[in-house]
Amino acid sequence: MKQASAFLDRQRCGSVILALPRKFVLRRKSNNLTLFYDRLEEELTSVGIVVERIALNKRPHEVRGNQSKLILLHNGARSLPNVLNSGLSYIPGYWNIDRKGVRGMSSAGDLLFEPDTVDVDKAAAFCDSLREKYVFPRRSQYMQARDSSVLPERFIAVFFQGDNQEAQRTTRPSSARMLQSVALESGDLPIVVKHHPLRTSARDVRMIGLLRQKGVTIVETDANVHDILAGCLVTVSVSSGACFEGFLHSKPAIFFGRTDLKNFGYSAQCPDSFRQALDRALHDVKPFDQYVYWYLSSNCVDASKPDLWKAVLAKARHAGFDTKTL
Repeated sequence: MKQASAFLDRQRCGSVILALPRKFVLRRKSNNLTLFYDRLEEELTSVGIVVERIALNKRPHEVRGNQSKLILLHNGARSLPNVLNSGLSYIPGYWNIDRKGVRGMSSAGDLLFEPDTVDVDKAAAFCDSLREKYVFPRRSQYMQARDSSVLPERFIAVFFQGDNQEAQRTTRPSSARMLQSVALESGDLPIVVKHHPLRTSARDVRMIGLLRQKGVTIVETDANVHDILAGCLVTVSVSSGACFEGFLHSKPAIFFGRTDLKNFGYSAQCPDSFRQALDRALHDVKPFDQYVYWYLSSNCVDASKPDLWKAVLAKARHAGFDTKTL
């Protein structure tokens, strides 16, 4: 019996590391992010799996002794056999738990979206529930204006992402070049710009000023994102989550950066490619509800469901990690 026990101990030599911002490790604050990791740690511990919290700046995924451990890397973008990158997806409550990255960097962008394989009725019911929860009450991931704003009719909505790590990872041409492209090829369509609610970029503000000096009409607004999405014809961004929310309004999206929504949105890098993307976006008929349902239900973890730990370990197994060692 002792030999069998020792053998099992050797087989189960791993643990789970939650690589998190230092303030999460020290548990200094509680929010939707920390609550996700608190619950996951509690569930894993309850089934006998050892869990450690280590600060991201200690780079636990680069420590040789951690290779047998499953590491959840908060807002990560590392493709390693024992790493799952974890972070909020585009809709509150849904998480990317992914072998490549989160949001614009996730492996969902490598997959082929086949609408014929997605049940139309289930997709409609799923998206109707999201609209009841977020669109109709005009709620989003960030705080939004409650008052309604006056906006132009039939406009192009440009969403800036400010100066942040996610934008830096996914940007190819700069956001300034993106806006220049839109200004050159928008024709008679008005341009409405919304800055990131938390991280406005001074460089973006300067570019708007320069374009205005050249006679380009640009409306800057802090309107509720759902008011913008309801009124626009198309959204444009580097890789903004607001464009995914736009799918709930049946609004197509054009991306100037790396995105995992490339299997449904349109890509552009310059004025010519933007013009082509805009023409297609305004004329194509897209199965928006089926895509939203497919992306969230097939590629994300729904944190509202029971047994969160099982969903996370299923993602680990899918990525090739042997969860029997935990």
